[in-house]
Amino acid sequence: MAKISIKEEELREKKFYKQLYIFLGFGCVLYYLFPFVFNVSYADKLELWEAVMRMLLVGVYPFYTFIACFLSTRKYGFRWYIAIILGVYFMPAAMLMFGYTALVYVPVYIVFGYFGSLSATMLLKRLEKFRNKGRRKNEKRK
Repeated sequence: MAKISIKEEELREKKFYKQLYIFLGFGCVLYYLFPFVFNVSYADKLELWEAVMRMLLVGVYPFYTFIACFLSTRKYGFRWYIAIILGVYFMPAAMLMFGYTALVYVPVYIVFGYFGSLSATMLLKRLEKFRNKGRRKNEKRK
């Protein structure tokens, strides 16, 4: 493995934090803005509000944390705090818009984030193994 200079490592960290801010910004829109706008627009239709909020809590938010952690791990390697940040980031929205009962979902989102990181790690190892296998075959032919 080639050594990475300090400048390259600093640049890599800056890119990582830039991507993290993008994920958090998208999470802000998803966790805070979308439920707020939907609540203001459809406050009189309680059944529709409850259906959309259930869909967000059970379907969209876990998928978001999975994908964000998967992409982050695939590009920058495993960072243990990403899933926790994305899970904890939901806590104020849970208290403000969904009630305290939605705090049960925070550990679920963290688990989905770690599952996304694990999936990306396994995929990277498998791809590396596949690439090395192809290199060995080419070396034997020469």
